Amino acid sequence: KGVVLVISDVIGDDLSTIGSAPFYPDNSSFEDAYMILKKYDLLQKVPTCVKEVIEKKEKLEFNKNIEHIIIANNKKALKAAQTKAKKLGYEIKIVTDSLEGEVQEVSRFLFQKARESKTSLLFGGETTVEVKGGGKGGRNQELALRVLEKMTKEDKFVFLSAGSDGIDGNSDAAGAIVDYKLKEKAKRLGLDIRTFLKNSDSYTFFKECGEVFKTSSTGTNVMDIGIILKER
Repeated sequence: KGVVLVISDVIGDDLSTIGSAPFYPDNSSFEDAYMILKKYDLLQKVPTCVKEVIEKKEKLEFNKNIEHIIIANNKKALKAAQTKAKKLGYEIKIVTDSLEGEVQEVSRFLFQKARESKTSLLFGGETTVEVKGGGKGGRNQELALRVLEKMTKEDKFVFLSAGSDGIDGNSDAAGAIVDYKLKEKAKRLGLDIRTFLKNSDSYTFFKECGEVFKTSSTGTNVMDIGIILKER
């Protein structure tokens, strides 16, 4: 008998995909592997011993006495953040731990939520971004920058988007924190948000504003965390 302690970095905590699931069964079979090798003409290129095992097309048996326990995931991280925020005096709600989609669409969703809600909000998940240029940054910084682009002086909230591993894209930032004051600062510095977005260069924008958000590597990953913080 054995126990696997799992840290989930996937939406939905699917045990068959977390960490390649070395001790958890998935729905694939030796026949599936055989068909893939055949499709890409690789049967003659794999070691003979591997080929012999795969060609038997037997069902792979896993040890059923191995228990899997999820000790950390995005939901647990959001609950910990909620507990801390409440201690600091904020009224705050968890909206979802399954946020996904392209950042342009997600930014519209989050901005609308920020305007509608009377309380602070927490989000978790993992978005995607279409890289359009040779700039520097990541999905969290671009998401924050797109939210900042939409802000007006009437928007009295602070937005954070960051990776729980402390690494966002090809930069040394964890993500970014924005509010309308930052937008005013960027205007004074002559920085055009759209130009940075067109070149997928969110990191340079925050660097030139003097607002790079760094945590250094945390050594673990439970996806991304978003916070919309309103006045207490």
